[in-house]
Amino acid sequence: MHHDQKQCADHQNGDTAQYPDLFYRSLFYNSPDLIFYMDRNGVIALPNKRFSKFLGYPVNEIILKKMDQFLAEEQIPPFNTAYQRVLLGEKQYLNSVFVHKNGSRFDVHLTMLPTTSEHRVIGMFAVATDVTQTNRLKQSLIESEILFKSITDSASFAIFIFQGKKLIYGNPQLYAFLGPELAGDGCILDMLHPDDQPNVRSITGQLVAGEKGIDFSFRTIRDGEMHHFDCSIKKILYRDKTTFIGSILEVTKRKKQKR
Repeated sequence: MHHDQKQCADHQNGDTAQYPDLFYRSLFYNSPDLIFYMDRNGVIALPNKRFSKFLGYPVNEIILKKMDQFLAEEQIPPFNTAYQRVLLGEKQYLNSVFVHKNGSRFDVHLTMLPTTSEHRVIGMFAVATDVTQTNRLKQSLIESEILFKSITDSASFAIFIFQGKKLIYGNPQLYAFLGPELAGDGCILDMLHPDDQPNVRSITGQLVAGEKGIDFSFRTIRDGEMHHFDCSIKKILYRDKTTFIGSILEVTKRKKQKR
């Protein structure tokens, strides 16, 4: 009976000891990320299939190669610096660029982990995540913002975005039309002719988020002179907040010509 219990215990301990190895093997071979192991000599000792497929090389053309072959030239020094720090036992994070066999470049984010045996660093496991599309989207948004700003800054009409009474965005022409006070905590209604303020309040109260906007006119008095404006305004929900977007065009000259 005692012998059977010992055998059972030994069997259970053996299974338990295998779990970590099975776990890491499964993670290495089945992960959607690109994973590779480098030894202390700086060569790739083992890549997973995802890494091989991503770069367009068969596994046998990757094993025992330096990472230099698969990195954009300008990325080699920062990678090597990070790798040396990993060999000192420090986890590293690095944005880098992989180069496919056909010359295509891909942005990746690297997590570089020291591998230890008997309290000694023997190499590095690296996990690479493809962030090419994310970076392209970010760049596209930056370019769109630059384009939007270049157009609105030179526009002959004013553009505004309000959340409640707070001005979120106004192009230079908005301040030229209504005054620099808007740059602070100034309320746009205070910039309008007193007789027009009730009408503007009523119009903004009629707007329904996501539905058609409203066109209206208003006046201001600036430097002792009356100025006339046409305004288009629409109500939307932006980040769950009520937001008013619109444009303003000065029509003072046209009004005077009609007279």
